[in-house]
Amino acid sequence: MTAKIHIELRSVNSRFLDIAFRLPEELRSSEAAMRQALTQGLRRGKIDCRAVFEAPQTAPALPDAAAAAPLLAAESALRAVAPHLTPLSVGEVLRFIGSAQEAHIDAAEIAQATQTALEQALVVLTEARALEGDRLRALLLDRIGQIALHAARARDIVPLAVERQQARFTARWEEALRALSGVETSAETLNDRRLQEAASYAIRIDVAEEIDRL
Repeated sequence: MTAKIHIELRSVNSRFLDIAFRLPEELRSSEAAMRQALTQGLRRGKIDCRAVFEAPQTAPALPDAAAAAPLLAAESALRAVAPHLTPLSVGEVLRFIGSAQEAHIDAAEIAQATQTALEQALVVLTEARALEGDRLRALLLDRIGQIALHAARARDIVPLAVERQQARFTARWEEALRALSGVETSAETLNDRRLQEAASYAIRIDVAEEIDRL
C-alpha cells in the first residue's frame, strides 16, 4: 500500500508571489520542486502550502522461528535457575527479533505522489480564484452601473442647479453693489468682492465637471 499525501493551498491577494510551506519531515526533500511548480503555475498572491503525509499501513510479518531460537533458549536457561520469572509474551518476542517490519517507501515514489497531489491542489486553487474573479467582476459591473445611473440623474438636475446658483450670484452681486452705493470704493475693492462671489459660484459649477468624469 502506498503512502497518502494531502496538499492544501490557500491564497491571499498580493502584488507579488510569496510562498510559505508547512511540510512534514517526509516531504522536506520535495520543497524545491514544489516551489518551482507553484512559481510556474501562479503569478501572484501570498500562498500557504500545507501538506499531510500518511504512511502506509502494513500487516505484521510472521515471526521467524530461527531468529527467536536464541531468545527462547536464553529464557529456558534463566527459568531453570529462576522458575519464578514471568514467561516472555508473544509481543516481547516479536519486538526482540524485529519481526514487526516497518514500511519502506521509495524516495521516487514520495516525489511522484507529492507532484500528483500538488497538481490537484493547483487545479482546486485555480478554479477557486476563477470563481472569485467572476464574483468580483459582477460586483464591480453592478457598482459601475449604479454610478452611471446616478450620474445620469444628476446630469439632468445640474443645469437647473447651475441656473439657480447663477441667479443667486447675480442677486448677491447686485446687493453688494447697492450696499456700496454712495460709499467711496476703489476699483480694487469692487474687483475683490466680485472675485469672492465668482469663486463661490465656480465651486458649485465644478459639480457638473465631476459628473462628466464619472
